[in-house]
Amino acid sequence: MIPEPPALADPCADATGPGTYKGYTCGGSTHFITTERISCQDARRKCTRKAEANPGTSFYCTWNDRLVYREEVDAGACNPLVCQISSGTGTYRGYICGSHNFITTNNTPCQDALDNCALNAANNPNRSFVCTWNGTEVFRRELLPGSCDGLP
Repeated sequence: MIPEPPALADPCADATGPGTYKGYTCGGSTHFITTERISCQDARRKCTRKAEANPGTSFYCTWNDRLVYREEVDAGACNPLVCQISSGTGTYRGYICGSHNFITTNNTPCQDALDNCALNAANNPNRSFVCTWNGTEVFRRELLPGSCDGLP
């Protein structure tokens, strides 16, 4: 098994230089902004402010395709959006919260990772799941809020 890299408390901790900020509202998957030549910290700050000004809306924001902010009003609202804005293949990891890593595969398209995780969650309705693709969370279903905290 390949060890999971540690999650950064600050997704911009090792980010340098200017980049591209993209912001989305989840549910309807609306792209609300693209800003060029912005720092990762400023992108995160802008998305955080937008989310705070719209407390009933779920948000997903990236900087140079790196997730910098994700806030969901309804659990899983942003799950479908992640693969819509991602391309290529990557490492898929799936976790049953409070139990174990049930899968790690390489060279997997994002949508395949999302579909597989959703299928596993549907087949195990009494368990909580979180799955990542290339280190970005693509699926989360918590039966008890916070039960997947500490996982990627």
